[in-house]
Amino acid sequence: MGKVIFILTFLYLFIVNAETTEGKSEPAAEQGHISFDQWSFQQDGFTHLDGEWEFYWQQLLEPADFGEDRNRLDPYYMEVPHAWYQSDMDGESLPHEGYATYRVTMDLHEDDQDQLMSIYLPRVYSAHKIWVNGERLYEQGVVGESRSEMHPDENTQALPFQVESDSIEVVLQVSNFTQRAGGIWDSMYLGTETDMTSYLESQMTGTLFFVGSLIMIGCVFICFYLFRRKDRAPLYFGLLCIAIGVQTYLQGGKFFSLEAPYWNWELRYKLEYLANTAALGSFALFVHNLYPQEMKRRVRQIILLFCSSYGLFVAVTPPHIFSYTMLFFQLAIIASLAYIFYAFIKAAIRRRSGISLHIIGFSVLFVTLIFDILYYNQRVAAEETLLNYGMFFYIFMQSLHLAKMFAGAYTRVEELSSELLSLNVNLEEKVKARTQTIHEKEALRRRMMTNISHELSTPLSSIRGYIRGMLDGVFRRRDDRYMELVYDKTLLLERIVGDLHDLSKLENQQISFVYEKVNIHIFVRRLYEKYETEINESGQRLDYNDSRVHDMDVSVRIDPDRIEQAFANLLFNAARYSAANGTINVELDTDEEYAVISIIDAGSGIEDEELPFLFDRFYKKTSEEGFGIGLTICKEIIDQHDGDIGVESSVGVGSRFYFKLPVQ
Repeated sequence: MGKVIFILTFLYLFIVNAETTEGKSEPAAEQGHISFDQWSFQQDGFTHLDGEWEFYWQQLLEPADFGEDRNRLDPYYMEVPHAWYQSDMDGESLPHEGYATYRVTMDLHEDDQDQLMSIYLPRVYSAHKIWVNGERLYEQGVVGESRSEMHPDENTQALPFQVESDSIEVVLQVSNFTQRAGGIWDSMYLGTETDMTSYLESQMTGTLFFVGSLIMIGCVFICFYLFRRKDRAPLYFGLLCIAIGVQTYLQGGKFFSLEAPYWNWELRYKLEYLANTAALGSFALFVHNLYPQEMKRRVRQIILLFCSSYGLFVAVTPPHIFSYTMLFFQLAIIASLAYIFYAFIKAAIRRRSGISLHIIGFSVLFVTLIFDILYYNQRVAAEETLLNYGMFFYIFMQSLHLAKMFAGAYTRVEELSSELLSLNVNLEEKVKARTQTIHEKEALRRRMMTNISHELSTPLSSIRGYIRGMLDGVFRRRDDRYMELVYDKTLLLERIVGDLHDLSKLENQQISFVYEKVNIHIFVRRLYEKYETEINESGQRLDYNDSRVHDMDVSVRIDPDRIEQAFANLLFNAARYSAANGTINVELDTDEEYAVISIIDAGSGIEDEELPFLFDRFYKKTSEEGFGIGLTICKEIIDQHDGDIGVESSVGVGSRFYFKLPVQ
């Protein structure tokens, strides 16, 4: 939408501001006279009234004063359009304030005699009165010879009049005591009443379209900010657009006075200055919001302080004071924009987003700003200022940048929404899995509490029964057989509590492992010899086989005490489930990576469906005695050594429990 408005506006302004003639040069005033013998307003259209006009300084003359006795008047020829303070008379520069009379005469083409003509009055500062062929057509403000006598006003008018001869005389009185520049600032036009009315209407339509586009864009971006207040760039950009639109509408009083003729001239003039300061402040805020690392906060504060101070100065002082600071204000604008351009260069070096659009738009803006400053100081001649077009171009470029940012944000939102949806799906699955895990752990906890209660209550019940029997005289006191039974039950309690304690410390990594490098052949051989006697005394037999590694020097890095604890646990488990006269084999083997210690029994074996759960916490067969954490402790110890533990079993044949330790 913004791109369409931009293109239509520039095309429209180009058409309405195009030259009205092609190939034919316009006549110019020479020593107060213009000859239109070769120019037909009916065929060639309207034209400027530029050139040398008669100029009578500090004189307010009327057409009657230019009668037969006009030889007493000594005119000075002033170039129009031109501010009189930049002209010299008798070697002296004219002041900013004063009053004068302009006069020009014209000879018409025969086609234009007895026609309804119109003269277009642009900006004439600050009050004027005009006569055409002796008839007073219009008075803007009140012309006077002092500040107290005159009343300023600004307006642009197409003044129709009837031509009744072959010549035209224009007399224009001008007085200025209210601002820095007096005189005729812009070109005056002459043409048929139809052409001039059409020209004025096209100018007004183009300006209003231009202003309306800026204000509409500004309102749109302010709405963006209201919907998402985290980012203030749209707010500042919207205020910038509105400030430029208001300044354009008020500039020179071109069309504002037609729409609101009863507004006070001084108020309109101050609003124009204040709109400029608001635009500069909004621009500084906008750039700092986009590139806070490139535009220092202190510089932004200085610009805002200057805009606020200068705006207050304009608000409390009359135009004949603050208008003389225009050059100072223009230099401050140039300095501010120069720094902003420096910030843009730094942003470009750092490859900030959208900086290319900023530099392109800002370059056009800066060139048009310099041109307008030269124009307002009468250093270049032009029919119209260009800053508004440069600003409109910059605003369009920033609209593209902000639109790109919004589009990128929307795209990112869509991507995040898709990712969030995927995460939600995964989260639901994780919640289900976690819930299932919680249920399983809760079931495990209940089973654990049941096992703990059962395993602790069994020996305690036995101990309580034996002691009660002794106290009641059922058993003989000091009977060694019963005292031995009580002692065995206390050992069982101690083992259960010890296993619980070890498992808890292992899981919480509260047991410190003291590793050392040992020869695995010697270490396992010593373990076998240590437990051989105890197993043999129980009626069982313990054999040892290391024939495959007997002559090999294989070393492992282990905590000997913890490995012995795991070995003993597996060994006594095998003894528990073996026959009273059965044989248990301890084997040592190795491959390229691990030393493998196996404990093999010829017991009843284990069902295949139970094998995956043997090393889980508190797992045991219903008919099985014990607490179900011995194998879990073994697994924790082997895991701490970066090893592996496993089991192979066949029902009715026996089982092989083994663990692997990494070879050094």
